[in-house]
Amino acid sequence: FLLLACSEKPDNAANLAASSVETPEASESSTPSAIVKPSNRQLSQSQLDMARSVFEAMKAKKFDAFAAHIHPSFADELKQNPKLIEEMAGFIPQSEPIKPPKLYALEDVKYEGYGDILMATFDYPYENRNMLFLIAFDAAEGSTEIKSLAVNTFPGSGDYLPSDEESAAEAGSAPETGEAVAASE
Repeated sequence: FLLLACSEKPDNAANLAASSVETPEASESSTPSAIVKPSNRQLSQSQLDMARSVFEAMKAKKFDAFAAHIHPSFADELKQNPKLIEEMAGFIPQSEPIKPPKLYALEDVKYEGYGDILMATFDYPYENRNMLFLIAFDAAEGSTEIKSLAVNTFPGSGDYLPSDEESAAEAGSAPETGEAVAASE
């Protein structure tokens, strides 16, 4: 299991999203490493609905609203660190985003010894910051079983973050500092 709570200085926004998955701790031989690949799949409507409801529940600090969907291994991790979900929720602005959330990345992740997940990262642009909300589901097609959550925030301008497909010049204008709190299997 990987727990992350840090400030980061990413080279670009894509590295910030990926930092929720792989950290120096993850590269140590005693900790299983993750293999992350862009997914060719699409989120099902139930997964999109679950992501939206988990985000809203976290914003309202109503964590029991999605507790039944948390994978047992992730539930064990949360029992070991009961304040983690609350810490993540603290990074979610109470105001509404300037634009609707946009799917930033969809990736298939293989964790050696832990199984496969489908990881969705949503970009929420606010007036003075951007927030990436990551939710990872069990890899089974259409599963709404939550195996990981993460929230990353950093200064922004109210626009969506550049993606890997955009030019290096656009990605070069990405924020230089950020904060992240994540829990992942």
